[in-house]
Amino acid sequence: MPRLTRRAAIAFSAPALFSESLLSACVGAGGQPSPSPAARDASAIAPSAAEAQAPTATRATPSPTTARPTETPPAARPSATATAVPAQAPALQTATAAGELPPLRERLPNTPLVPAVNFDPGRHGGSLVVPLRSAVDTTTLESWFGHEPLLRWDPTWRELVPNLAESWAASPDARSFTFRFRVGVRWSDGKPFTSADVRFWYDDILANDEVTPVKPDWMLAGGKLGRLDAPDDRTVRFTFDVSNGLFPRRLAALGASQFWPQADFARQYHIRHNREQVERLTREQAQPSWADVFNRVVNQTPELGEARWYRVGTPTLAPWIVTSSLSEGPRLSARRNPYYWKVDRNGSQLPYLDEVSAVVANGSSALASLLERGHLDVVLDTATESIAIGGPAYQVVSVSPESPNTCVLAPNLNAPDRDIRALFQSLDFRIGLSLALDRTEMARRVPGLAGEPWQVAPRPDSPFFDRDFATAYTEHDAAGAQAAFTRAGLRRASDGRLISQTGSPVAFTLEPPAQSSALVEAARLIAANWNQLGLQVSVQPMDRAARASRFRDAQFGVAMSAGEGGIDPALNPTWYLPHSSAMSFAPLWALWAETGGARGLEPPPPAREQQRLYREIQATADLATQRRHMADILSIARQQLWVIGLTLPPAGRGLVSAALGNFPKSLVVPTREHVVPGSHAPEVFFAVR
Repeated sequence: MPRLTRRAAIAFSAPALFSESLLSACVGAGGQPSPSPAARDASAIAPSAAEAQAPTATRATPSPTTARPTETPPAARPSATATAVPAQAPALQTATAAGELPPLRERLPNTPLVPAVNFDPGRHGGSLVVPLRSAVDTTTLESWFGHEPLLRWDPTWRELVPNLAESWAASPDARSFTFRFRVGVRWSDGKPFTSADVRFWYDDILANDEVTPVKPDWMLAGGKLGRLDAPDDRTVRFTFDVSNGLFPRRLAALGASQFWPQADFARQYHIRHNREQVERLTREQAQPSWADVFNRVVNQTPELGEARWYRVGTPTLAPWIVTSSLSEGPRLSARRNPYYWKVDRNGSQLPYLDEVSAVVANGSSALASLLERGHLDVVLDTATESIAIGGPAYQVVSVSPESPNTCVLAPNLNAPDRDIRALFQSLDFRIGLSLALDRTEMARRVPGLAGEPWQVAPRPDSPFFDRDFATAYTEHDAAGAQAAFTRAGLRRASDGRLISQTGSPVAFTLEPPAQSSALVEAARLIAANWNQLGLQVSVQPMDRAARASRFRDAQFGVAMSAGEGGIDPALNPTWYLPHSSAMSFAPLWALWAETGGARGLEPPPPAREQQRLYREIQATADLATQRRHMADILSIARQQLWVIGLTLPPAGRGLVSAALGNFPKSLVVPTREHVVPGSHAPEVFFAVR
């Protein structure tokens, strides 16, 4: 791919420019990639007799939303689109001809998957380089090079599509989920992938308290760990004690991607299967326990993340195999997996790219240096100021944040002071707080607040977008705010201050996170707006520990936070309904729901209805039903204005080499739920001529 030249003008104007996961790509070593075998004369490939019968490819498509009497139906299987002779990369063709690899037909599954993205047939060859925020940035590595869950989101985030699971079904009560694997999928060392691999993960990793003392939340329902059984080699069933309708969505999220290792590989390091060697390794490595050895080699550690990125040659189901790891230095490299189980519409084995790499770039200056030297070809800028760069070698892509707002203002509806609690629970008072804000001036003065005035409401690119909700009470209207305060029962004292019906001044704290300079600065402007109208608001920044404690005990005034739930609010409902007592605008209402009424405070009817609807979401795995209930929850949130937003985080601009094919024109910033670019299938990215 074309490199950046020294003449290119690069300007980084935002101090936290690369706070999100960053993307970049380049073709290595200068030369043009080899042409795709599919584009050559067929005689040049000379397939073996075993290859002459091509496997049938299936295109991943969403599961139907209509349910049978007993379960949600498996995903539909579309018609085959494979060619008569499957093609492979030239290097693999050479290895196959030399007998170093089995024929392609034997390496592909019976029904290789065609990724569920719109892409053009590409060419084998070339390489890709992405930057890492640090040497432990394994989330970026998973997002780019290793996102192979049972189910994937399609690129629009509207449907779940099959991936490693060829089909799946849910019980009517959303307590049991059955997944059928593709026949013939193999690990990168050629061994079959079966339910035994998942069984090992459950028995020896997840359920083992030494290895996994804290269980992942996506495997918990009602506070209890789900169960797993494997009826046969290609079937696994997850069962929960209570309904867990969001489980399929969580399987498509970051962290649930290929959560199992290859059982044959992992047993070498597990004390139940190889005690003598594991005890020896524990002594030699001076580790506190055998579980520390296992987690560092096979599983994951809190300080490093997933172990597969720190060891060369770990068997994988991903498109590329690690050949140099982060344990060896600041650069990871991986080459194509000859047993990868996906093909394009013409039957050519994926991935297109021969090699991928990731290089550590600590901060914007290091990244700028890499760009200037032409070592990176894609940069996704998610800050408010874009990168300016000259030359025709790049195209601009849109990068939208997932967040619905730059700042959430959450009045504590369970505040301990009776007068303040009554005011915060008054819709008129909350409307007044919103109308009092000069959002345009704040966006002008605080770079982190740049954007269109916006409530805490789904983004325009969300299927739940509602402009009336998003823009309600966002105009700066001091007179309207005064009228709303009057409707809320406030009156003005002789000194100009607003007082409650009991004669008390309306005084409360505004609590931004201390680690966010932008939100602390915003808090001062917000307090000034409110104080100008007669309120008495003081700014009190809080560190993480203090914030967590004050949320838990419902002791805060108006909390400030970054927003979430801008694309799929069902997975991030924090600011739309009282959902989690750990962080909520009404922690005691949330606690009431969490404990079935045993603790906390019973919420008013609108909030109770939202909580009932969210239980209905959890009681079904049908996406259409879930979305209908979520829309009703959002309708109540719009009417109640539980929390107040400032501005919509604008889409950033990313630079993508014009020589990188099939890269999306627009995408969202990576989050735990939205694995980017993983959901856009990096295996189909290719180097154009």
